[in-house]
Parts: sequence; structure tokens; C-alpha cells
Amino acid sequence: MTRHMAGSGADGVASGQVLREGAASGLLQQIDLAGTTLATAVGCTGGFAISLLTDIKGLNHCVERGNIVYSENAKHAMLGICCRTIDRHGAASEPVARAMA
Repeated sequence: MTRHMAGSGADGVASGQVLREGAASGLLQQIDLAGTTLATAVGCTGGFAISLLTDIKGLNHCVERGNIVYSENAKHAMLGICCRTIDRHGAASEPVARAMA
């Protein structure tokens, strides 16, 4: 069994990528087994997660959609996040992230 660990330098970058791809593949396998699909709403990552998921060959049918809701207006308009929550805690806060989930 090979164990990949994230680290520094070129090897760390490659290992980190293997970890991400393995985690994404495992997640999609579970979604596929459950017979369901996945939708995301992301802000700070700008779509990195959905890109990683749709790159998995043979399992990208499990991805329904990915929404990038970076601005405060998008979080309110597309996801219905309360403006007071955004104003009080900030667009990238834990309370807003929980509301996005």
C-alpha cells in the first residue's frame, strides 16, 4: 500500500494533488452508490472543488451543478443568504458558510 502525504516542494505538490483526486474520487463513488447527485455553492475557492470533481473520469455524471457565489449580492440573490447575516459576520464567515450549506 502506498501512502501519499502532502508536503513541501515538487513532491509535496504532486502528493497533495493525489490526495485531492483520491478524496474527490472516493466522494463521487459514494454518491454514485447512493444513486444521487452533488451540487455545490462555493465562494472563496472560485470553483476549484467542482473542477476537481468533474475531472474524475467515469463519475462526473454524479455532479449536478456548481455555483460560484463569490459576491455578497450573489450569496443573497442565488442562495437566499440573509443580508443581515452577511453584514454582521462577513461574506467569508463561518455563519455564512453554514447558511450556504
